[in-house]
Amino acid sequence: MITVAGSLNIDMVTEAKRFPIPGETISGTGLRFLAGKEQIKL
Repeated sequence: MITVAGSLNIDMVTEAKRFPIPGETISGTGLRFLAGKEQIKL
């Protein structure tokens, strides 16, 4: 049996030159992972 207590939330953030229009997919540059008050930069 495996028991897990707790959770982990990570935000994946990228930068784009503009906001996409509804239904549009655009590419971003860079990628940052934000977990709580800490930041991991790739």
